[in-house]
Amino acid sequence: MTKGDKITAVIIILISLTLFIGINATQINSGKNYASIQIDGKEVEKITLGQSSKKQYTYETEYGLNIIEVDNEKVHMHEADCDDQICVRQGYIENSGEMIVCLPNRFVVEIKNDKGNEFDAINY
Repeated sequence: MTKGDKITAVIIILISLTLFIGINATQINSGKNYASIQIDGKEVEKITLGQSSKKQYTYETEYGLNIIEVDNEKVHMHEADCDDQICVRQGYIENSGEMIVCLPNRFVVEIKNDKGNEFDAINY
């Protein structure tokens, strides 16, 4: 590898990192995230995220009981009366497009963005 090849590689890496950081900063920070609560396919509530205190919301329907906990920008299923408890074990969600689904109770929590620029995929 010559000195010119090394300089070219460093320049390409710096340009790539700059573009990556710039795109992520404009996409993720634009708009305000909120949690869309859906029961049986219908949105029943929008919870604005970013409030600093923890708060629990209880939803009791003919399908079952679900309790979600909102902690600043994150949401998780605190309790559910379904048999498998997959929704409870899923943990926190915080990025636009992520969701928690409790299929037996027909309950969905989805993070959405009020600017409407949803992601097709989230890559970690």
